[in-house]
Amino acid sequence: MYIMSRKESYTENELKVFEDAIIDWCADFKKIFSTLSVTECSFPKLHSWQYYAVVAIRKYEALNGLSTEIYETLHKYYVKNPYHSSNQKEVMKQIVNAVKRKELTPSDRKLVYCKTTGFRKFLWKLSLNAIDIKIKSLKKSNNPPHENIIKGLSQVILTLDTFLDTSSQESENDEFCIKVYKSVHLENGQILRTSKEF
Repeated sequence: MYIMSRKESYTENELKVFEDAIIDWCADFKKIFSTLSVTECSFPKLHSWQYYAVVAIRKYEALNGLSTEIYETLHKYYVKNPYHSSNQKEVMKQIVNAVKRKELTPSDRKLVYCKTTGFRKFLWKLSLNAIDIKIKSLKKSNNPPHENIIKGLSQVILTLDTFLDTSSQESENDEFCIKVYKSVHLENGQILRTSKEF
């Protein structure tokens, strides 16, 4: 079931098999552990997994990157913190007002923009047509790069398609290309890398 949840795409038949596997697994889990649980295994994460995982896949495609930790963080930020700041009288009203205030007030945090001080180790110069060819050659390579490079290049194609569709740029222009470097040094001393080997 774990392997099925990590897939990048599903057919409708695979989703049906996956949904049945989830339901069976949850039933077995509850049967085994409900005697040990005070709540009889009424866990929000288990409920979410059983009833909403396949729905989420149908709506948003793959589950990769989806984490229940996101919701726990939001719960802490929007419920727990305002609750602890309240005087525990008319709590809901105070929480709603606190969240409204937080969302409506501009943040005092200053955005820091870092300039680049230099690019290191040139990897590739790719024209728009060559990106897809490069992805295919990297996948077939005996010594493939980190999988994030391949995913990143695939994302570049989608992003550029959107950009070129919504702007007046000429996609057929031969001068239009992308240069990929191994790393870039920022003004604040940080280094952004496209490779895991460092």
